[in-house]
Amino acid sequence: MMTTPKNKRGPRKISVINYKGGTGKTATAVHLAHGLAISGKSVLMIDTDPQGSSSYHLGVQSDKSIYDLLVGGAEVADCKIQARQNLDIICSNERVFPAELALGRMNNRELVLKGKLDGITGYDFVIIDCAPSINLINQNALLYSNEVVLPVSMEYMSLVGIRQLLNNIKLIHKIFDHEISRIR
Repeated sequence: MMTTPKNKRGPRKISVINYKGGTGKTATAVHLAHGLAISGKSVLMIDTDPQGSSSYHLGVQSDKSIYDLLVGGAEVADCKIQARQNLDIICSNERVFPAELALGRMNNRELVLKGKLDGITGYDFVIIDCAPSINLINQNALLYSNEVVLPVSMEYMSLVGIRQLLNNIKLIHKIFDHEISRIR
């Protein structure tokens, strides 16, 4: 079996996000992750939505979730499970709600995910499926990612969500000096 060399500069870090629900975020994230995996790229997918739809789409469950990684003291290796060849996932579930509250009481709460994932090796891509909301976990995802995919359905509120998101990305860049580019 031939293996693909791993990215020496670290993985590409991509958040799939829109503040409006029903825009195809999870479908985009899952298909992007799966497509990259079947093309031989090594992918870590992170589901941050309390509905856990990415895990459901991939047909996997885990005892440990994004909650355990963010506030439970677990490491990435403890939380990830293999969903497909070349595709690991850190699952999500309803425990994300208390994680949001716990993060709110932490120092550097916006950078917890970055602290947990910086230095991760063995992956060409990290794909984050974000929840449809303006919240602290999404802010963590944006501060970890260097790129975003912004799925948009052609309805007014979806476009409003994108406008708010783009303004927040500019604000993140200004406050945290963190550059995020959009994949076109």
